[in-house]
Amino acid sequence: MSGLLLDSTNPNAIIDAVRAKFKLRDMVIRAAALYADGEWPAPPAAFSMLHRLGVKTADITVTGNPAIKAAKIASDVEPGNLTPGAAAKWAEEERAAGEWPVLYVNRDNKGDTISACLALSLEPAKHFGLWVATLDGTFTDKNGADLRHEPGVVAVQAFGTKLIGIDADASVLTALGDNWLGLAPTWEAEAHALAVELADLLGKHA
Repeated sequence: MSGLLLDSTNPNAIIDAVRAKFKLRDMVIRAAALYADGEWPAPPAAFSMLHRLGVKTADITVTGNPAIKAAKIASDVEPGNLTPGAAAKWAEEERAAGEWPVLYVNRDNKGDTISACLALSLEPAKHFGLWVATLDGTFTDKNGADLRHEPGVVAVQAFGTKLIGIDADASVLTALGDNWLGLAPTWEAEAHALAVELADLLGKHA
């Protein structure tokens, strides 16, 4: 595991947490997921700032809009957004476009979402990834298995706002999640963060 993926409807909360060197269980923030559509679309400046701070980003679409073509897209499978069937259809369309889609699910709808994907001949890990929410501080699936080791899981959103004290949820990335986001080795990320900090310091005293 390389670190944390934060997501929020408030991009500034993530930016502030990165600048404050927020840690959770000795893990640092290495990626952020921001909304590309729906009620809380993030401004382009938020993505740019996070990139400058050395944080990889993923776009979340809550509608399955095919016009959103960011490099990494997580599709929101929640009440009021996409149903498992609609998410599977979106994943099928993304696959046809040459992408490896990631579906955001929770423990209760994960099984239905996987079943809908399998009905379209889409297999976890091989054809799509899963970002699974528990939000109770654990990584445990309904059957007692560790979600971090299940096929296709790129991250487990185990920590909600109330658990971590900032206006964001925190997910732990898996090795597959590292590959999905193209994350550099941890030492490279730390070196980049130090370089950014030094540049800011020199700029203030120029």
